Amino acid sequence: LILMGLVTDSSFAPDAKAKVFVYVVISGIFLAAHQGGQPFIDEHGGLADRVESYGLQARFLTYSAIALVFVFDPTLTMAIVVAGSISAAGFAFLAFWLSHFCSQVVLTNAFAHYDLAAVGYVSTSLVETASKLRTTIKDDMHQLYTTVEITEDQGRLVICNRGKPDFEP
Repeated sequence: LILMGLVTDSSFAPDAKAKVFVYVVISGIFLAAHQGGQPFIDEHGGLADRVESYGLQARFLTYSAIALVFVFDPTLTMAIVVAGSISAAGFAFLAFWLSHFCSQVVLTNAFAHYDLAAVGYVSTSLVETASKLRTTIKDDMHQLYTTVEITEDQGRLVICNRGKPDFEP
């Protein structure tokens, strides 16, 4: 963004068309650098890298489409199609980002008391993650059922360890 601002506010590129082409080059360089480096940690199945990659792709496609409009000077109908495509790409990225953001908020709050790294939370899809968490919860409930007995004695709730019937909290 800093480079984009410098190009915009400087006389590096003299007219608007030249600036758009510089934007395409800068966006392409950063997209290639990100794809080659994948700089974020591999938490959550590399979600941060994917989101950043899709965002850089949307930016590159936007500037490329605008540059093509400048070069080919299309008809009004074609310009509307290009503008619609740019808008669709932007909204698709926004929907992708928003869906992953919301799913992370839900999963983080719903399963905050579980050690998600021990469950193997690093996965490639939300379905895989939910399946692993369901299995973990099921195993925890089974372990609780086999080791603890909950009974009622004279109106009081008694929790007993199955091996030690005198245990009472």
